Amino acid sequence: MRAAGGRCDAQREAATARSISRRRRSPRLATLLAVLAVGMMGGQRSGASGDAEAQERPISGDKELTVSIAIPLSGAYSERAISYYGKEPKFHVLVTNISDRPQRIWEDWNSWGYYMLSFEITAPNGKVWHIEKGPHAWKRNFPSWWTLPPHESQVLEVYFADSKTWSLTPFPRPLEDPETYTLRAIFEIGPSAEAKKNGVWTGRIMSPAEKYVFYSGK
Repeated sequence: MRAAGGRCDAQREAATARSISRRRRSPRLATLLAVLAVGMMGGQRSGASGDAEAQERPISGDKELTVSIAIPLSGAYSERAISYYGKEPKFHVLVTNISDRPQRIWEDWNSWGYYMLSFEITAPNGKVWHIEKGPHAWKRNFPSWWTLPPHESQVLEVYFADSKTWSLTPFPRPLEDPETYTLRAIFEIGPSAEAKKNGVWTGRIMSPAEKYVFYSGK
């Protein structure tokens, strides 16, 4: 209790000393302090305006979105299978908004969003290559986007057997026996005047690299 009382006395003495010091300041110093105070207030107003502008600008990077290949483990061998069986075989890729604010991404039918999804694949011998869409012509083309609410996903369909779409670098197709490759999705939207104007997310993200078993479907 004495120690606490001593600290209180010391604090009161320090406050009294500061009060006397303020009274002894020269008018010139007081004027200088007033100018500095005005400048600080102006800086605070400018900072508040800057914060508001920052909130309006779209944010980029991997803290807003994630991308994943939606192929679960299945079968007796507990494997992620990609099969060419069927008329239009496909799998899905999920782009998920992990932030607490809506995020815009391009729709994939127009030239701004058509090439935003690609894949990186690694063969058993270590060879790595990229799977990308080939050239495409548009009869009508304008920037349009999807808006992802917080913690929701956009599902992208990947018709991997469509050689017209994936004509630049196609997906591998085994001749007979199944083959295992390491695959990851790459989702990328580059900066552009249209993205900036419409508040569309920009950045590059990748899914985890996982092993997938490709079946020829024959």
